[in-house]
Amino acid sequence: MADQDLTDVMNRIKSVAQIGAISSDTEEHKQSYEAFIDKLIEERGFPDLTPEVKEELKKDLVTRLDSFIAAKVIAALSDADVLAFEKMLKDNKPSAELQQFSIDHIANFTDFLTNTLLEFRGVYLGLISVPVSLDVNLTETLNRSKITRAMPPAPVSPAKSN
Repeated sequence: MADQDLTDVMNRIKSVAQIGAISSDTEEHKQSYEAFIDKLIEERGFPDLTPEVKEELKKDLVTRLDSFIAAKVIAALSDADVLAFEKMLKDNKPSAELQQFSIDHIANFTDFLTNTLLEFRGVYLGLISVPVSLDVNLTETLNRSKITRAMPPAPVSPAKSN
């Protein structure tokens, strides 16, 4: 990819993140994400893509992108903020309120969202194999969530020798 193409992609992603961070207009927000998804499909270069298949692919990518962003948001929030966010979800708060909560509780939200979109793009296009920031340290996660075992492991009797 030429430097100018990469610069254009970066600018579009930054624009999507800025619109997502400041827009209360859900239609504008939706259009910016649709344009991002369309560009991903174009960059991926599927040959002979029918309109029907393209629509299904777009739906799948929207679902994947939403899940990816949600996972990154949860990972970026403090434990207390995760609990508050979870309560908002259970109370069926509107998406605009959830978005505002994320903006208020994640430092430099526009940069955060830009990096999240870039990472999603990199994973989708095969430019990076594993989302580095989603790499999970299970011991740390276990300690952080304060999950304890209900019962200790069963004792093992020594093997008898003949």
